[in-house]
Amino acid sequence: HPMEWETHHWWQGPADHHHHDHHWAPLHKFEDDLKLIVDFGMFFFTLANAGVNLAFIGPLTLIVTASLVVGKILGILFLVILASRTQLAPLNPRICIGDVGMIGATASIGLTVALFISGEAFAGERLQAEAKMGALLSGLMGIVCVAAAQTPWWTGMQRRSTERAYRRARSGRFAVVA
Repeated sequence: HPMEWETHHWWQGPADHHHHDHHWAPLHKFEDDLKLIVDFGMFFFTLANAGVNLAFIGPLTLIVTASLVVGKILGILFLVILASRTQLAPLNPRICIGDVGMIGATASIGLTVALFISGEAFAGERLQAEAKMGALLSGLMGIVCVAAAQTPWWTGMQRRSTERAYRRARSGRFAVVA
């Protein structure tokens, strides 16, 4: 019988061992323990190798950041709502529209591909630097998402969404997939 651990991290919100009972093998625990360190290392590796000239911040910086953030959030929200309303891909009853918005906000972090495209799409060094800085600034959405997920409003919304899903499941209108 292999050793098992139950792990809960601060970024996962309040501990809810009732619904999230994780039993991991030693290698899985090792990977999970190093994940945050590796993620920070990858971020700084990307920053160091992206060739971003931090001296150039201009209008294109704001345009790229806003395009990534607003475009991804609205695009994901619109397509998920459309797919759900048309029953092409019905939304799981345990997932609320706030969850989809958070997914869109997380997806708006545009580092690798956005940095590459910024370097290829613009001819001048200044425009490339402004666009790359905009892509890097979209990474701040990660901080926004983590902070938002820690608010009482967010945890309350999650609780209400889960309660609503289970009421629907008991009424026989929707099946809840565990």
